[in-house]
Amino acid sequence: MPTLGEILYALHGALRVFRGDAGGFACFRPGVEGFWVAAWAALISLPAHLVMVGVQITHNPALELGLGVLLVEALVFVIVWFGYAFAAHFALALIAREDRYFDYMNAVFWTAVPQIYLQFIVAMLDVVGLLPGPLTGLATIGVVVAVLWYRWFVAKAALDVTSGTAVLVVIATLVFEFVLTALLSPVI
Repeated sequence: MPTLGEILYALHGALRVFRGDAGGFACFRPGVEGFWVAAWAALISLPAHLVMVGVQITHNPALELGLGVLLVEALVFVIVWFGYAFAAHFALALIAREDRYFDYMNAVFWTAVPQIYLQFIVAMLDVVGLLPGPLTGLATIGVVVAVLWYRWFVAKAALDVTSGTAVLVVIATLVFEFVLTALLSPVI
C-alpha cells in the first residue's frame, strides 16, 4: 500500500505529465512493485466514478439508483481497470514494446486519476447549475480533447513510440474500455 507521501508525489507527477512534461514519469515507482502501488489509483478514482454513475442514473428515469447498481458499477470499473492492464500485457508485444509494460501501466494508472476528476468536476458544475447548457457542452468537449491528448502523450512518451502508434494505442484503449463497459454495465 502506498504512503500518503507517495500518492501525492505520484499525483504531482501525473499533473506534470498532463502539462506535457515527461519528467513527471519519474514520480512513479518503477517496475512490478510500482505497478501494484499504482493500482491503488483505482481506489482514489472510484468515488468520482461512482458519483458520475449516480448522476447518470438520476438523469435516466428507466434506471433506479441503489446500492446493488453502485456495487455492480464498482465491479465493472475494477474489471475494466485491471482488464486493460491484462490486455495491454499482450498487446504491447504486437508493437514490440513489452519491455515498457510497467513504465506504461504505472503511468496509465496514475494519470487516470486527474482524467477522472476532471470529468467529475465538469459533471458536478453541470449538476449544480454553474454551467449553462451550451457552456456544459463546450466544457465537455474540452475535457474529451484534453483526455485524448493526455492519453496520447502517455502512450507516446511511456512507450517511446511514434505519434501514429500512440494514436493507435489510444484508439485500442478506448475501444477496449467501451466494449467491456457496454457488455458489463447495467447503466451504459
